[in-house]
Amino acid sequence: MSRTLLPGKPYPLGATAYRPGTNFAIYSDAATPVDVCFFDPDGTQTDCITLREKTAHVFHGFVNGIEPGQLYGFRVDGPWDPQQGHRFNFNKLLVDPYAKAIAGEVGWKKPIYGHDGSSGDPKKMSEEDDVDGVPKPVVIDDSFLLLVNAAHEGVEFTLP
Repeated sequence: MSRTLLPGKPYPLGATAYRPGTNFAIYSDAATPVDVCFFDPDGTQTDCITLREKTAHVFHGFVNGIEPGQLYGFRVDGPWDPQQGHRFNFNKLLVDPYAKAIAGEVGWKKPIYGHDGSSGDPKKMSEEDDVDGVPKPVVIDDSFLLLVNAAHEGVEFTLP
């Protein structure tokens, strides 16, 4: 499926839905490419887009046509250097640490770990895709939450 990617903004972090699409932003100071991947309601990956913009260690992009309810996740590449604390593994789907909603459960018997568990070597990178064992973040319409927060802060507003 073809999607239009625009630069977007490095804030707010996570997925933020707007009328024409959704802005995605995720922080990493050591990642190289970051892809946002999309899934159908059954959890099958449909496509991925590389976030090409990076501002102050935040990878970001605005994807037209992505609406609330869309399942997504990140694939983040970078150094595999466990000695230095780097365990980037593009084979692993990451749950957005800023997600406002998540669908599904962890499949503990799936290859969800970054290292190769079958070899017994925690320094060896797993090459297995874990997409079936990872819950998926969900894009939500949080415009109501913004109104509630504004009201809580004493901001006056009127509804159309």
